[in-house]
Amino acid sequence: MTENSTPNNGLNVQYEKVDAAYLDNRQLKKTANTFHLWALGLEAVISGMFDGWNLGLGSGGFGGLFIATVLMTIMYVCMVYSIAELSAALPHAGLISNTPEEESALAADAEAA
Repeated sequence: MTENSTPNNGLNVQYEKVDAAYLDNRQLKKTANTFHLWALGLEAVISGMFDGWNLGLGSGGFGGLFIATVLMTIMYVCMVYSIAELSAALPHAGLISNTPEEESALAADAEAA
């Protein structure tokens, strides 16, 4: 069932009430194990050795460090956009389940806004 709310900034926003099974199917799955955590720690140690400004300036000079900084900036922006896209595509992933009373209060707040 879809409910229409009042127009917001010229846009007509629609909210759809879903049951608990819908949200249960969209929970994040715990897949990290001990090996994955170990690999992340190892990566942090190895990348930390090459992360210093002094090492970067000594190895590549100012131009090389500037190019590396630009490339890292581009990669960071791409990562942020990817996370933003995923958060819009999966808005309920990782959501802590609310009680029916809390859900009703949240829906009333959304309709009032």
